[in-house]
Amino acid sequence: MEQETKRARKEEHDRNKFRRALWGNNNELKLQREERNQSRVEGMILKDELKTCLRSKRSLSQQLSETEENMLAIISKYKEELELATAHEHKVADEYAQVYAEKEARGRVIDSLHQEATMWMDRFALTLNGSQDLP
Repeated sequence: MEQETKRARKEEHDRNKFRRALWGNNNELKLQREERNQSRVEGMILKDELKTCLRSKRSLSQQLSETEENMLAIISKYKEELELATAHEHKVADEYAQVYAEKEARGRVIDSLHQEATMWMDRFALTLNGSQDLP
């Protein structure tokens, strides 16, 4: 009977040991499952953040492209305006040079006419004074 009690105690001890092992394994599996679930949730969050980042990157890329196009259009517009202004500047400079040349020519004609008028006035005065020395 003592052996029977020892054997029963040993079986009880083994069953308790087995239960504790099962309980420990069950707890370990629960922790692993929770970690796996948490990892999945974090993975889904990261995927969502990645999608958001990709959308943002595409949007920024599109905005950059539009901005670049706009800046190129503005640069082109100002180049055209600069070319027009330069052409106008050359035209005005040419017109000024022409007007200045005409003014100089008129000045020479006026000087020439003034000299001729002075000569004729001098001759007329000499003629009126009865001088024989005509220039």
